Amino acid sequence: MSEIFISYAREDKQAAQMLASILKEHGFSIWWDRKIPPGKTFDEVIQGALDRAKCVVVLWSRASIESDFVKDEAQRAANRQILVPVLIEAVRIPLGFGRLQTANLVDWQGDPAHPEFDRLLRSLAATVGRPMPSESSIRMQRPPGIERPPEIHRFAGVEPEEPAPPPDEPRPRKRNTVLWGVALALLAAIAIAGWLLYLKPAAPAPIDPVPEPPAEVAVEEPEPAPMDESAEAALESIEEEPQLEIDVASALAELERMAADPSVLDKDLLGAFRQLGADAGEELDEAQAQEVMATIRSLEASIDDLAELEAMVKQGDLTLLEQIEAWRGFVPTREASPAAERREARLAELDELARGSASIADPDLFVTCRGVREDSNGKAVEPTGVADAFGPGTVHLFAWVRSPRSREALRLEWRDGAGKVVKSNAVTVYRNEQPGYRFHYYRQFGEPGSHEVRLYNEDGVLIGRRQFEINPGKAPSLPAERFVDHGNGTVTDRRTRLTWTRAEISNGEGIRWEEAAEDCRGLDLARRDGWRLPSLAELETLRDSSARVELRGLFQVWSSEQAGSGRAWQLDFKSGERVESRNRKKRGSAVLCVTGG
Repeated sequence: MSEIFISYAREDKQAAQMLASILKEHGFSIWWDRKIPPGKTFDEVIQGALDRAKCVVVLWSRASIESDFVKDEAQRAANRQILVPVLIEAVRIPLGFGRLQTANLVDWQGDPAHPEFDRLLRSLAATVGRPMPSESSIRMQRPPGIERPPEIHRFAGVEPEEPAPPPDEPRPRKRNTVLWGVALALLAAIAIAGWLLYLKPAAPAPIDPVPEPPAEVAVEEPEPAPMDESAEAALESIEEEPQLEIDVASALAELERMAADPSVLDKDLLGAFRQLGADAGEELDEAQAQEVMATIRSLEASIDDLAELEAMVKQGDLTLLEQIEAWRGFVPTREASPAAERREARLAELDELARGSASIADPDLFVTCRGVREDSNGKAVEPTGVADAFGPGTVHLFAWVRSPRSREALRLEWRDGAGKVVKSNAVTVYRNEQPGYRFHYYRQFGEPGSHEVRLYNEDGVLIGRRQFEINPGKAPSLPAERFVDHGNGTVTDRRTRLTWTRAEISNGEGIRWEEAAEDCRGLDLARRDGWRLPSLAELETLRDSSARVELRGLFQVWSSEQAGSGRAWQLDFKSGERVESRNRKKRGSAVLCVTGG
């Protein structure tokens, strides 16, 4: 569980990342990178992390004070009295939050000695209920004239055992304890002998009638006794000798060799880089320090991502397709490493499972609904009243299931909000290609609350799951609007999770394929990125009558798929046919751009 939740606007991601990294080095566990695992919604993940946090840090900036999401997260934290606000740009804090003491990090560049950052640390420590780190554990002295990122001297929390000496003091030297004692003893003996000679009483002087000033008596210094070989060796050991230093170039070369060795674990390589930072942090130049720090952070992220992925899979809540997507999305820091081998082996296992047993033919049509439409033969054809919330009564499950086996036994489970199986059905499907075997089951529900239905193949692998709600005393809810018009020139398809341009972008004139691809890549619309030409399959999802896109009188729309030299595929929205254009340079075709998925 993360102690601290950082709330920020998307435009401030770099500032959030820097703050999160340095707070981690001070021992805090941070939730800031809003990666959404497969099978989870954005709201579920954010709400869960926010509820579990002991402290919420909100970064106020020009972008965040305009963000409804940031203000909502800040209000939830303020209600729980765990909000710690931070100012990263000179802006007026939104109404209702100005009464809280705010750390001013407008001019902060990552220096842990900054007074406002120190103030922030103390506030965080008090809020999460832990002691404040000591000054010596969070500050290190920099060499004169060298500016480095403050965190580079700590290297992920590894501190040197002793502080570095001031520049004008000699470095500590190694000494031979036995010989040093012998030398000191000899020197003491010589000193005592000299003092005895000096203090020896002189003969009495004659008494003259007229006293005269005494003549100066020259006292000769005694000759030092000759030293034996052991004493000479002891003194030689005291002579100035250079301190042993780490050969940075050799150390970096060895780390590079370790990184290239596919048998070296990421955690072992991370430990070696941290040790280099602890032993030779002051010997690294600016470029080397940044490279080492970047490698440490990359290895930490890779190790954390793999552990999180393994935990999610072990929990058993990911379907087969979700597992495949999750492993594909995991990118190890090193291409040749045990983590990379684990990824490839797991993908191979999952691919074999997907090809060898039943799977959901169309995940978007594994749905709960109020009923099904039947054909003339009485077979279920398609769902009606698709929804995730119902009143007490009958809830239907509809899906298309594909199996490579001639006959396969599946298991269907209906579960309550606590995960308890309240009903189980044995289901038999038969070999069938696209669109798959029609799958339709239903059950009566009267108890309000959250429920879930799960489908397992014959190998016991979860291949489909769907959550739904039973609301007391309410009629089954109508299906949600599939296409959502955001009013900013974009439309989102709830079923495919794709966001489209509201209208084709050539203004009804039609353009060449190369121009269409380039225009989509460079599109700046609704503060979204990743715009591109859609595939044929994605275009075909728009032929639904409820799709809210305008073609401006054009019906043939460019796809991203090429059909050979100088040719590309289009979709004809009138006939629904795929059309091969023999000339990509020909004008007259419409352009719809898409992002997401």
